[in-house]
Amino acid sequence: LKMHPLTSEVSQIQEQCVKGNWRQSFQCVAHLFISLVYISLCVLGIYFRLSCTKTLWQSLFLFYFIIGSLSRATYFYLLPFIGTGMIPTTGDLANFVLYLNLTPSFFYFVCYMVILFLWAEIFHSSQRPKNLKPLFFVLSSMMLILGAILIIADIIFGEQTDAIRICLYTLIGTVYALSALAFIYYGTRFYLAYRPDSSIKAVTLQKIRNLTLICGICFIIRCGLSFSNNSKVMSDFYINQEWWFDLVYWIGLEVIPIALMLLILRDRSKNSTIQ
Repeated sequence: LKMHPLTSEVSQIQEQCVKGNWRQSFQCVAHLFISLVYISLCVLGIYFRLSCTKTLWQSLFLFYFIIGSLSRATYFYLLPFIGTGMIPTTGDLANFVLYLNLTPSFFYFVCYMVILFLWAEIFHSSQRPKNLKPLFFVLSSMMLILGAILIIADIIFGEQTDAIRICLYTLIGTVYALSALAFIYYGTRFYLAYRPDSSIKAVTLQKIRNLTLICGICFIIRCGLSFSNNSKVMSDFYINQEWWFDLVYWIGLEVIPIALMLLILRDRSKNSTIQ
C-alpha cells in the first residue's frame, strides 16, 4: 500500500529529529518558540477585538486572524510531539497535525483580502462610491470552499494519488501570486493618490508603503515555495532543513506581514479621515 503523503512527511520529520539530541532539542525549542509567537498574535487579536471600536472590515479581519493564529500555534505546539515520537507517525492524529499547517493559510488569505478590498474600496470611492463587500464575500467564500474540498479530498484519496495535494499547493501558490500583484497594484496607487493629501498623516502613508513592499516581496517568495512543494526534491529539502529555517520562514514571511496588517487596522485615531 502506498503511504499517504502527509504520513510520509510525518515519518521524515521524526527521522530527522532523532538523528541527534542537539538537533532534536533545537527543533523542539524553535517550534515551541514559533508557537508562542502565534499565541501572542492570537492574544493581541483578541485584545483588539474586545477593546477597539470596529468596522465590518476590522471585525472580519480579526475573526480570521484569531482563528488562523490559533491554528498555526496549535500546529507548532504539537510538532515536537511528532518529532519525539509521542504522537505516532501513522494514523489520523498525525495527519490532523499536518493539516493544521495548511488550513491557517486560507484563514490568513481572507485577512489579506480584507486589506486589499478595504484599499480598493477607499481608492475607488474617491472617484465614485463603490461597495465591494458583496464581491469580497463571494470570492473569499469560493476560496475557503475550494480549499476545504481539496483538503477533504486529500484526506480521503491521498493514499491513492498525489494529484490532489499538488492541486492544493498550486491553489495556495496561485493565491499568493495574485495577492502579491494586488498588494503592489493597490498599495502603489493608494500611496501615490493620497500622498499630496494633507489630511492623511505621513506616518499612515509610510505604513501603507512599507506594507506594500513587505507583503509584495513575502508573497512572491511564498508563491515560489508553495509551487516548489510539488517537486519531490524541494519537498525533501523542506523536511530536511535545519532548525533555524522554520524561524526565518514563518516569522519572516508570515508573522511580520500579518502583524503589520493588524497594527494598521487597529483603531487609534478619533479623526474619521485618518481612520
